[in-house]
Amino acid sequence: MGAVMRAKRPSPYLLKAAVADWFALPTRCFRSPDSLVHRRDDVRIATTTLYWLMTEAFGYAPKDAKINIGRDDIHLIRHNLRDRKMPVINAKCTKHVRSVLGYAHKRNVCKSTSERD
Repeated sequence: MGAVMRAKRPSPYLLKAAVADWFALPTRCFRSPDSLVHRRDDVRIATTTLYWLMTEAFGYAPKDAKINIGRDDIHLIRHNLRDRKMPVINAKCTKHVRSVLGYAHKRNVCKSTSERD
């Protein structure tokens, strides 16, 4: 009776679907305020930052999410997290991923988003 119920780890496929859903619209892809970078670099920065957030929020990130994270990426993430613009976007990303994971089985969100890869 006094046992604490642990949240079930989300499926890697649901996490991947949540990430794909977040980056579906070009307007959601943010730009580094320090330099003018190409959209591909924006996606990499955003994806690695979200990968970091998923690890922090859920305790792990999926290995099959096609995200390779290295030492330079970690440095980039730490730099971006200190940026004044990033925490708001990161909070929105995290909230979106949590909402998709929470309701994916009801709304069947992951089917349409995972097919885009």
